[in-house]
Amino acid sequence: MRIELPEIGVSNILDGFNNVYGLNGFASKLSKVELDKTRLYRYVKLEQFKENVKSNELVFVSPVLWEDKYERRFLFTDYSSLNFQQGKIRCMCITNEPYYGEEACWKSYSWKEVEFECKDGKKECKIMRNKEMVRLTFNLGELLSTLDDFFKDSRAKIYIGETIYGLEVIEINNLHREGKEFHDVFFPKKFDVENYLSLMLIKRKAFSYENEIRIFIYYGEEAGKIEKSRNKKYNEEEKEKLLERIPVTYKNIVSEVRTSPFLTDVEHENQKNELSKYFSENSIVRSKLYSSGWELKSVSCDETKKKL
Repeated sequence: MRIELPEIGVSNILDGFNNVYGLNGFASKLSKVELDKTRLYRYVKLEQFKENVKSNELVFVSPVLWEDKYERRFLFTDYSSLNFQQGKIRCMCITNEPYYGEEACWKSYSWKEVEFECKDGKKECKIMRNKEMVRLTFNLGELLSTLDDFFKDSRAKIYIGETIYGLEVIEINNLHREGKEFHDVFFPKKFDVENYLSLMLIKRKAFSYENEIRIFIYYGEEAGKIEKSRNKKYNEEEKEKLLERIPVTYKNIVSEVRTSPFLTDVEHENQKNELSKYFSENSIVRSKLYSSGWELKSVSCDETKKKL
């Protein structure tokens, strides 16, 4: 079956902004008012979120820290034959879908590795469910305005686009080969920043439930040597160099903090009390994934037949 792709390698400046560009048609027809009404969502660890709120920072990361190797497959490809030299980028991944795939997102992000000591003194690791997760609701207009203002005197540009899930693994592996399907779409003779960032939007079909949106900061300067080391394990000092910390006022850009559906009532109240130091109590809610609020009553088959 033929895969339908958006127009690849194009961008348009978004309405009401000076330095924010929509990739491959993203939000191209939306006004600034409509962008202000748009909501995007992000699942984060509670401790990490509290640290960021305390320091008033929104953190973007280098794609070298992404776990999935297929997502960063084209990060440091040699594009010299296309007369292009990629620049340093930082990225933040969010989603535009609050309901579809919600359970999968809570479950996939809600795991942590816990180290414990056995009776014989040996240490082992166990994967356990992490209830210390929250989902943030972002006001897209306010978020992009914050970024636009921060980088107004910089060469950096902000790009935002939808992740591309249509390609199979074999197609991603062969995408750079001339003559292969979609090669000319992603590697045109006139190759520019938008084409490069479109490659950074590719993700395997298995993750399509995420409905991911990616916001890139593109600096237009060559990435540091530390980023070009493949499969490298970074220490804390090195990791810090791979981050961009943007000063923000969280109350302006986050309208809701949603706690995990796996929490007990007591656990939710405890987290709500912690978060109420930074947000109004009305904006802190518990996920209703497993508790819709409706009482389910038993149904009689006889009653159903009578109605039919």
